[in-house]
Amino acid sequence: MSSVVKEPSPVEEHYTIDTDFHLQIDHELLYDYVEDDYLRKRLESDGTPPIPYMGGNPFYSWESRKSKATTQGAAVTKEEISGVMDDWGLDIATVSPLPNTFMANGRYPRIQKACIRAYHEYLLDRVVDPEAGIYALAIANDFDAEWTAEELDRIGAEDGIVGATNWVNNDPPMGLAENDAIWDVLDARDMPIVFHQGSGGGRWDPYEKHYESAERLISGQFYQVSGNIMNMIMTGVFDKYPDLDVLIQEQGTAWIPYMANHADQLYEEYSEDVALTERMYADLEQRSLKRNPSEYLYDNVYVTTQPIALPRRGDHVKSALEIRRAKEMFLFSTDWPHSTVDTPDWVNHSQIDDDLREHILHKNAQEVFDYTAA
Repeated sequence: MSSVVKEPSPVEEHYTIDTDFHLQIDHELLYDYVEDDYLRKRLESDGTPPIPYMGGNPFYSWESRKSKATTQGAAVTKEEISGVMDDWGLDIATVSPLPNTFMANGRYPRIQKACIRAYHEYLLDRVVDPEAGIYALAIANDFDAEWTAEELDRIGAEDGIVGATNWVNNDPPMGLAENDAIWDVLDARDMPIVFHQGSGGGRWDPYEKHYESAERLISGQFYQVSGNIMNMIMTGVFDKYPDLDVLIQEQGTAWIPYMANHADQLYEEYSEDVALTERMYADLEQRSLKRNPSEYLYDNVYVTTQPIALPRRGDHVKSALEIRRAKEMFLFSTDWPHSTVDTPDWVNHSQIDDDLREHILHKNAQEVFDYTAA
């Protein structure tokens, strides 16, 4: 894919693409973009719909909640985002929506649809600017796959929209055959699906109600991502859509070799199970996967680097990155403006050579996303 021709940032010597730059937007800014007069008036008078309880709230551990998730500030327009990019040495920012907003978790599907569309219109009007290196992800919620597919087809035709995103949850998993309507559109437009950590979709997570502290943020993420990726692999998503790319944001990276090796081992024992899944059963000529599970993981799945969590011992860094397939799978991200933000300087570690550094900072991102100037 082609990439933007843009001089390296004056702050950093390396060409840097951020693949998880959050638009920490106040919901009220979207109301003017709601097309339905009745729904807009309801939002203006009653506010956004309540969000069902989703489990642990990391903000509770802070002494002050004034900053909420904007410890680095807030940037909600192209001008403000450009300023942050200059300060942080970012050449391209891939704007992600705020996780667990009412757009993903609200109680009313009609409100969700209206606000998702309003968010997309806000992106086009106030945020996206390919010539400035500002691109964005559209929202691909799964509560109505047919509607989502139509909306993605509409917004995906616009300059600067380079992918679709959803919030990882396990109810229902993303490999269900009903989501093929979404994959059809993304496949036709050569756009990736991006999964962000967090219990999205407004569905109750039975595990989270028992978490008492930060373990939800440490361990809860793994079962969400592993469940969805394995579900997509084992139900034949990547056999039907071999060119579909999946980017996992903010889920860490240490799980990659374990999942790959364990999946291959279990598939050898339970390979006939895949023939009973809806997508595979519908294909009378195929009753098993075309490849080993690990091959789909390494070829179709990518991960963002935040939180990078490198080994404490410096001499372990190189081997850790090799076994996690960093050169093929890692895309740099900051998670700006959250408190968990990763600055780009960790890529200057002595165990990271120039070739690996370039793949992490921009080359892999340019394979996943079509960053093309308007």
